[in-house]
Amino acid sequence: LLRELKHINVITLQRVFLSHADRRVYLLFDFAEHDLWHIIKFHRSAKQNKKTVICARGMVKSLLYQILAGIHYLHSNWILHRDL
Repeated sequence: LLRELKHINVITLQRVFLSHADRRVYLLFDFAEHDLWHIIKFHRSAKQNKKTVICARGMVKSLLYQILAGIHYLHSNWILHRDL
């Protein structure tokens, strides 16, 4: 399914590697400097440590727009993301 998806806000699957020796599947994706999980984890740990992290309103808007645009594309193609 990932091979067929083409949208700027959905990560692209480049190749699939099968390792028959250790019975594993490896997926090669485009490089992403950050992923949403690491951003959430960073802010969650800062909050627990009572550190103030300034998050620009524009960055929040940009992240939210990217998430919603990707979800809209998936839902338009009758695909549900497993983590939603």
